[in-house]
Amino acid sequence: MSVATLTTKGQIVIPVKIREELSIDVGTKINIEIVDGKIVMSLIDIQSKLSKFRKKVRTNLKTNKKVKISDEEINLAKANLWKQRQN
Repeated sequence: MSVATLTTKGQIVIPVKIREELSIDVGTKINIEIVDGKIVMSLIDIQSKLSKFRKKVRTNLKTNKKVKISDEEINLAKANLWKQRQN
């Protein structure tokens, strides 16, 4: 078991061992919810969401029909692009 401490800004640091085991890097999106009075954190499958986003964009380009793209999808695409440019 690992212990994390809450900062004055309401942030916690995920221990290195856990970050390495789960390949958590800067910009990784994590879902946080309360289940039976416990805080449960799970990784969001960004690649799957990006694939759906790309499919929507391609559909839009091919059919010239407007496709609703959420702010979350736009932000994920931006974060992914930023991460690619950093590597």
